Amino acid sequence: MISVKDTPPDRFRQIADRLDPVYWVLIGLYTILIIAAFVLDSPQNIWQGLVRILTSRSLLVTDYAELGGMGAMLVSSVIVASFSLITLIVGGVKPTGGIIVGIWLVLGFGFFGKNLFNTIPIVFGVWLYAKTKGMAFRDVALTSMLCATIAPIVSEVAYLNIFENLLVIEGVIYMPLPWWGGVIVGGLVGVFVGYIFAPIAAACSKVHGGYLLYNAGLAGGMIATFAISILRSGGFESIHTNLWATGYNWPLGILMYIISGSFILLGLVTGGADKWDKMRKMQKHSGRLVTDYYTMYGNVTYLNMGLLCAIATSATLLVGGHINGATMGGIFCVAGFGALGKNFRNVLPIMIGCILGAWFDVLPLNSPANMLAILFGTGIAPLAGQFGVFWGIVCGFVHVNLVGFVGLLNGGLNLYNNGFAGGFVVLVMIPIVTTLSRREVDT
Repeated sequence: MISVKDTPPDRFRQIADRLDPVYWVLIGLYTILIIAAFVLDSPQNIWQGLVRILTSRSLLVTDYAELGGMGAMLVSSVIVASFSLITLIVGGVKPTGGIIVGIWLVLGFGFFGKNLFNTIPIVFGVWLYAKTKGMAFRDVALTSMLCATIAPIVSEVAYLNIFENLLVIEGVIYMPLPWWGGVIVGGLVGVFVGYIFAPIAAACSKVHGGYLLYNAGLAGGMIATFAISILRSGGFESIHTNLWATGYNWPLGILMYIISGSFILLGLVTGGADKWDKMRKMQKHSGRLVTDYYTMYGNVTYLNMGLLCAIATSATLLVGGHINGATMGGIFCVAGFGALGKNFRNVLPIMIGCILGAWFDVLPLNSPANMLAILFGTGIAPLAGQFGVFWGIVCGFVHVNLVGFVGLLNGGLNLYNNGFAGGFVVLVMIPIVTTLSRREVDT
């Protein structure tokens, strides 16, 4: 127990001794990103970039590397991820595969859409929900990280000042809100969205039966679609953004391979003598929720994550894609779910199917929409794990052709748009696959 008489160094040492090794690994990852930020950019540029990021609308796709520069993008991501990590530590949350995924998603989407301003109100809303329902924060800790899928709604309300479109009501002219009023209203909207997110996500999980890893994306898509429909009925039209950085393949590509190598090495060193046996067992899982690799296999999970990170990075480069904030978010998503459901056997067929679908698309193979679908489409990996390589490729092909149209429904407010699209793919494809292949769905 920490005494009030302890000196600050003593308190820090006691906290450090109690910190779970998983959190130390995450702190190490943050350190790599911060070092890279100041190697790639100057402090002045980073500061100016952070201001632009915090005051951006952040709709899909707002690549923070293009908006604020590489350094600001990395620092902003670490800041919002550190906030999540602190809430986990203070809340006494024990690390699981799901918690690891949550942190990696916060980091990844911190490169293109999530920032400290638009995340805090939503997290507070989740905390408020737990408080009113008599739940401990650890019960909603994962939700508090994943619910930021709809973080752009906070920025959109705050900075676009939607009320400018509703100035005349029954002949009375109303003045639009000042900037600080927009910020307050945006924050309140975020709190409300965070409050309702947990029950909606719980309901969505019953729909897809665990075959969609991005359950929060389906829930966020539903909420965002309702929100944008109401706003459009009031005369508001969300203006899409398409900030997409190019020319950073060398510096950011090297950074991704450094992270991949670090986790591969960590898994090899700490995975134990039976690490390869555990890796083989890991590949046999379909990946259906909840398949918690970290709880089942321990530190060997890092090896799986590192290899998936390298595969996703290599796939991006091989199809002529750009390593930027958005694709780094996709790579982090693939790697993060290496702790909860994704493995080589179920990821590769989906990725191949997505690449084939993108190749047939009228858009270039390496267009932003196709690149995001190739990486994030692996959220339906359990379909390949359950029904085999052929059907995994078919589902990936279907997904990449669906995701662009589904995104129109929520106006860019849902960052996990591939999760929203993946929900439709699962609902449609499972009946087709089970009918044509005569395979049964696991209960």
